[in-house]
Amino acid sequence: MQYLEFREAGYPRGSGTVERGGKQCKPRLTGAGMRWKASAAERMIVLRATVLDASFPLLWNAASVCQRREMHP
Repeated sequence: MQYLEFREAGYPRGSGTVERGGKQCKPRLTGAGMRWKASAAERMIVLRATVLDASFPLLWNAASVCQRREMHP
């Protein structure tokens, strides 16, 4: 890893960002009685992350476009 270059570019260099992200998603996946298949949990993590970083509208619009293309090729 090029720590100096990453630091100068303002990129995170430690695991804190990933660990914090995990803590944000875990409560949504580990509630009482919840059971998840891996594929469903991955989708939920993507949704939770987009809600937290306010990019959900972009994801929703992209998904809508894809769905329309599938329905009307």
